[in-house]
Amino acid sequence: DRGINADDNVALVEGGVKPHRHIFFHELLFQIRNEYQILEIASYTPKVSYPPISGGELKPVPTLILLPPQGGDQFFYFNHGLESLADELISTGVIQPMEIVCISNDAVFGGYFYGSKYPAAGNYDTLVGGTLVEYIHAALAPYTINSPAKRGIGGVGMGAYGAFRAALKNPGTFCSVSAVDGPLDFDGSDGNGGFISLFDDALTEQGILNGNLND
Repeated sequence: DRGINADDNVALVEGGVKPHRHIFFHELLFQIRNEYQILEIASYTPKVSYPPISGGELKPVPTLILLPPQGGDQFFYFNHGLESLADELISTGVIQPMEIVCISNDAVFGGYFYGSKYPAAGNYDTLVGGTLVEYIHAALAPYTINSPAKRGIGGVGMGAYGAFRAALKNPGTFCSVSAVDGPLDFDGSDGNGGFISLFDDALTEQGILNGNLND
């Protein structure tokens, strides 16, 4: 809790949070327990992008996509103070106004690391760095600047890995990437270490190494 460091004379009511739901049919077609291919989204829109009738200027702004960690939903960052922090930093001129878009992680199997190797996990390589970006600029027009130079991505934990993966798998889509507490090296320096050696141990510990698909 950073508190509020702004002047009392500065209005801190800068933006608002809005939930979205969108069907990404091809990317999430076979995803387990997602029968309708829905991705849950929540976005922060700065006041300057509001219509004039609401005190804004309809000004397009840069876009930041944030991926939550394991167990996090589309409101993870907002539940941890993102809205008030963005209000404060924008109001005091520390950062420029921006659209901040957060998506949900998938609860099945603890999340899929935003990958695409197996259809049951969903094709996040195409989604996060492709159709999600297209949806953002279509659904939030004219509030966002549709340019890679004004688009960033970041995350925490599993979301940090997903952010780096999206940037690497979709070159030229993002101008910045940030990672906090993210596992970015799974196999170690020799290709056989890191997390790889822990996978079987984790399955054995849970008693599902030789389990069926439902397990």
